[in-house]
Amino acid sequence: MNTVIESTLQPAPTSTSAAQVLAVRHERQMATATELTANGDTVVVGKLPKGHVVVDLVVDIDDLDSNGAPAAVFKVGVSGDDDAFIKASTAAQAGGVARLDNPDGIRLAASDSDRDIIFTMTTAPATDQSGKIGCTLFYKAKPKP
Repeated sequence: MNTVIESTLQPAPTSTSAAQVLAVRHERQMATATELTANGDTVVVGKLPKGHVVVDLVVDIDDLDSNGAPAAVFKVGVSGDDDAFIKASTAAQAGGVARLDNPDGIRLAASDSDRDIIFTMTTAPATDQSGKIGCTLFYKAKPKP
């Protein structure tokens, strides 16, 4: 059974204007990267409020793989589409930034309920180490018809 590691998240602000883009950043300190690799475990790195759509998503991540031949790969999405935003990034191998690279993320329809933004390590680090995972979500209210 997969484990969901909850981050300490504040309620996500909402907008009543479809033109107003909001940016909210959350971060999670990982004791070790293997917290994420046992069974495809996930970390909640943000919330998309109900009635809102994604404009962009940026993950900033520390070097979670100190090996000379690093292997760490991750994806970011929502429940039911766990790579909706980032299909496969190697940014955790040396630390770096990954940006929304899947058009499905921009096309994700607004929902009637809040949705968790989830980070999943798909390939374990060769040599794991502690570090931060940050996620900045840019979103706006669903345009009215």
